[in-house]
Amino acid sequence: MEGYKYLVIGEEQQAEPEPPSYEPKLRNDAAVTTVEDVWRCNGKLFKGSSRGRYRDMCLSFALFKLIKRRFVGPTIDQLLEKFKLSENDVLILYVFNRFDGYPQVEDESKSRALVRDGLLSEDDDGKRAFEVIKSELGFLRDLFHTKYPVASNPWILICNFVLFATIAMALWIAMTVDRKTNAEHPITKVLVSLLILAEMWEFISYLFSDWGKVILICKYVKNCGPAFDRYHVDKILRVILWRNLSCRSLYEKLEQFSLLNSLKSCCTCSRCCYLLACRLPGTSRKLNQRLRKEKPIRLKAEVKKAIFLSLKKLLASESVVLTNGITTLAELGHDKQLGWACGVGDHAHADEHTHMHTIMIWHIATAFCEMKLPPKNKKGEGLCREIESRAAVAISLSKYCAYLVVFAPQFLPIHSHSSKIMFKQMFDEACTACSGRICRKITYDNMVKIKFKDSDATIISKGVKLGKQLMNLVKEDAKRWELLERFWAELILFLAPSEHAMAHASKLEEGGEFITQLWALLYHARVEKRFLEKKEHAGEHV
Repeated sequence: MEGYKYLVIGEEQQAEPEPPSYEPKLRNDAAVTTVEDVWRCNGKLFKGSSRGRYRDMCLSFALFKLIKRRFVGPTIDQLLEKFKLSENDVLILYVFNRFDGYPQVEDESKSRALVRDGLLSEDDDGKRAFEVIKSELGFLRDLFHTKYPVASNPWILICNFVLFATIAMALWIAMTVDRKTNAEHPITKVLVSLLILAEMWEFISYLFSDWGKVILICKYVKNCGPAFDRYHVDKILRVILWRNLSCRSLYEKLEQFSLLNSLKSCCTCSRCCYLLACRLPGTSRKLNQRLRKEKPIRLKAEVKKAIFLSLKKLLASESVVLTNGITTLAELGHDKQLGWACGVGDHAHADEHTHMHTIMIWHIATAFCEMKLPPKNKKGEGLCREIESRAAVAISLSKYCAYLVVFAPQFLPIHSHSSKIMFKQMFDEACTACSGRICRKITYDNMVKIKFKDSDATIISKGVKLGKQLMNLVKEDAKRWELLERFWAELILFLAPSEHAMAHASKLEEGGEFITQLWALLYHARVEKRFLEKKEHAGEHV
């Protein structure tokens, strides 16, 4: 981390406006702790097996200070353009409001190198990168939903302690002066005792929180020396850093939605619900309630590994541009035959093809291929481990992206009006695909019968066409599921960048979405440019 002067703590005391611009500047002196300082420290605290975890906690806090600028003030690109900063600058902008600082602004190549050569350099399939991002988002959640950002100010702690001690002393003196028997004295003693316990618990919970740990680590970094080793300060800190009494971990599950498995109600009723939603104000929200979500699944390490490999390949390329799966198809030699499903090629109808079309067409095609997988028997046999792993990744990401389209479009670069149109197509096409009056689970035979008409193609017919092409072009199951796994890993990275930062922050209190982790990771890598970017600015989502 040599040269990365990302700010961890110390900026609130050193902001000094200077002429001619009178912009607050910060000099890298003894009161400031940067990521570089933490990595340079060779104290005993950083010589154990947990040294990486302690340093990564400070890195997460520094990255948190960077990403919270998405919620107020200018973006990195705007600052670079305004101040003409280079990677060697130590200038740190400070905004005098509730937000307490801004890390050193680096150029694009160095910020990208931090993710590529730092977070993604470990041979752990992205485990460290996602842990750092999860810790960072934990700080972001605390910023909006807890008291720790306020309590981290030492003056607040001092004032709180003085106020508490003054009240407790005044009550005790009052009881001592009034020596007469008074029935209220025991009650007062109980209340004072409860107040003391509450204050002690608040202090201990803060001390053992990630906010308190970062401050303790930074104090250790700045004051590390022989005296610390003599009094075994590192051992005391290890006890405090070992346990977290107050932090709630982020949601480590993937929400799931399958279009083909969700509709089990009457087709006529579904059409009526859609017509009602179109005509009555305020009833459009009820429409997606008829689409049944599946049970969330655990976020597996295989999913993180697939995204880790896709992102690492992206950052290693000369032109770092997000693509919607077409790069994977090109690498495997299927871009000419299957590119239309990504809005690329002569038969793509690019003017009508949106990001939502790409998601749902490939979602249906993935479900089509899933139906041909042999069922697992009671002994756990049926698929080789490689195919099973790749299929699980592709299917889970496919259903997660479909869930985002239907239930959380605010995280995607799509428009609310497109969502309503997609709902209509979902209901109408599902009813057409089902035989009889009552909808049943759509089977492989039902889907094979669906015919594709280029002049009037529907989402389901396009998905079935793509599924048939996949079955015919890639006959080996292992290669077919490798294609789908790599495609969905690439597509979800393509969808992750978002201008709606508050949508991500508001969801953190409930545990957050997995796409929020990807959004933060790409933000720090300075990767936000999409290939074939479409004008699909999100409006008021349903």
